[in-house]
Amino acid sequence: MPKQKSDREQYLIRIGETLVPVNREIYGAYYGGERRERYQAERDQAHGTLYFSAMGEEGADVLEILPASGENPLDTLERRERDLLLSAALHRLPGPDRTLIRQLYWDGLPRTGIARQEGVSEGAIRKREQRILKSLHSDLQEALSIPA
Repeated sequence: MPKQKSDREQYLIRIGETLVPVNREIYGAYYGGERRERYQAERDQAHGTLYFSAMGEEGADVLEILPASGENPLDTLERRERDLLLSAALHRLPGPDRTLIRQLYWDGLPRTGIARQEGVSEGAIRKREQRILKSLHSDLQEALSIPA
């Protein structure tokens, strides 16, 4: 006959790869809390609850989701959707193209500096930038189903 919880001689909890002996109260609190966390996560998933911390993990700025004071919620939603489409389009670019766009538009590096770093002319960087922007434009048009 299996022993009841209260009949155990020793209670162990796993910390990393080690089993640590503890008293019954600590054992109950430790595993009770773990089960409570699992229950909360299951309930939140069933109800579609979304936490700010989860949004931050995706790389989204939580404050970007909230409407600015006086901003129409529909405008906020449209801006957020546009930002997501742009982010997806940027991720579909080949690595070197994505790097160039990041250097130009996020890092603010000059074309001359990028050209010098890559060992090409500034005109080559400008031409590559135009090609990438044209590609992004058509990708976004397609995503939004806008006729060209």
